[in-house]
Amino acid sequence: MQVEYNNWVRERGESQVSTQSKNSALIDLKEWLNDFEDVAKIAFYDNPQTLELLGFFVRN
Repeated sequence: MQVEYNNWVRERGESQVSTQSKNSALIDLKEWLNDFEDVAKIAFYDNPQTLELLGFFVRN
């Protein structure tokens, strides 16, 4: 019984670490995409169609 409990605790810990890593990666990706969007808006200021191709919609 103790072996099963220890395995359960180990698996739960690995799951929590995996979730934390995933969340950290998603936060980093979101920050990168925000920076990319800011740069793209400046680079394609005169060409809003290109921004739309990238998935960024701006008001005219």
